Amino acid sequence: VSYDPDVDLLNRYSSDSVYLLRSNNIQGSTLDLSDVQIVRSRRVSEAQELRRGDIVICAANGSRALVGKSARFVIQGSRSYTFGAFMATLRVSETDSGFIFYLLQSRAYRLQLELILAGSSINNLRPSDIEELRFGIPARKERDAIAKILSDTDELIESLDQLITKKQLVKQATMD
Repeated sequence: VSYDPDVDLLNRYSSDSVYLLRSNNIQGSTLDLSDVQIVRSRRVSEAQELRRGDIVICAANGSRALVGKSARFVIQGSRSYTFGAFMATLRVSETDSGFIFYLLQSRAYRLQLELILAGSSINNLRPSDIEELRFGIPARKERDAIAKILSDTDELIESLDQLITKKQLVKQATMD
């Protein structure tokens, strides 16, 4: 989504606006919504609105290491989201979204990205580059099992991170 910052950027969300995600909103492999921009919805076509299961990808960045980082859009609710000019979205069926998301976190993916970006002085990932990526894809049942195991592991890591944070706060409070 391209926009005129002086005209289209808004200070708060309303019925005629959309949250705009940028590459800095992808932290690790999740979406960080603490610093989103809000743009007028007239700047966003229906195809540019994110749908549950879409995978947003950093398509261009000054740092080559950040090109290709991705996160799965799983936000629910009535608010609309889109993505900025240096981003891309990979739209697959919601049933395949989990597996494809984890595939884009893999070493095989990073190695292919390194080859794509190696000959370029511009850190840019084109849609045709994404279309040309090649992976061995297992049968549906195995894909679903892999995605479930990895998702469960991510949830466990998140709950452990929350527990660690809680224990650190208790420790700090006790020390104080």
